[in-house]
Amino acid sequence: MFFEIFTGLITTIGTSGVSAVVEHTVERFLNKDPKKKESKTEEEHPTVAVPLAIGYYYNFIEKLEERLAGDNFTVKEHYYAKVLDKLTLSEEQAARLSSDEIRQIQTQKIEMTKFVGRFEPRAIKLDLIYPKQLTNPILRNCSAYLQEKTSRGSIESTAGRPYGINFLDASTVEPPSIKIVDYTRPVEVILKYYQEVKGMAGLGSDQQLWNEIQDKEMQAFLYTLKFLIETKSKFVYDKVYFRPFEN
Repeated sequence: MFFEIFTGLITTIGTSGVSAVVEHTVERFLNKDPKKKESKTEEEHPTVAVPLAIGYYYNFIEKLEERLAGDNFTVKEHYYAKVLDKLTLSEEQAARLSSDEIRQIQTQKIEMTKFVGRFEPRAIKLDLIYPKQLTNPILRNCSAYLQEKTSRGSIESTAGRPYGINFLDASTVEPPSIKIVDYTRPVEVILKYYQEVKGMAGLGSDQQLWNEIQDKEMQAFLYTLKFLIETKSKFVYDKVYFRPFEN
């Protein structure tokens, strides 16, 4: 299975277990020959994962790379606080409000930020979470993990505008370090495509065939992403961890 191959630090992951079909598909896509015709099998089950991986690389990994290229790589945490935790009503102000208005104010929240630290590129680790299976419950678990177990923040540097991230284990004690965590959310499109366009991956469908297809698609996504990081990245190419996630 794909998660047995793509687990751990990216520089230690071998790709000998990647299927020849996946290698051929990725190579053909990245070095497209318009005169070459696709096989019947590939027409029936086209690989959608490769363009998804390319988009994810440029929309996330490259954004980190751009900011790591600048000076003053700063991380801030974003969180919500109740308005009345930050603002105190005087007795006179409270007297002018009805109980319903006070309750409404009590439920309102404002977004706050606080400084986490400044980090050098060598202090960064990057965990990329992906689902062990393409099922709706596991996809929801991946999203829930990011929302519930990581801190929401942003990075700033002289090389670009603030960019939103999730992070764990930030430490400013020498040597400073921070782990940026992201969920490879574009893989959700793979499941949607086969369910809504191909009519597969649902009740009554051929489960064995779907398992073969999702394995091929996820191999293609992770293989493409690994290739792009190793060939294009200047800062995170040896700091990326692939993390299969289920619950």
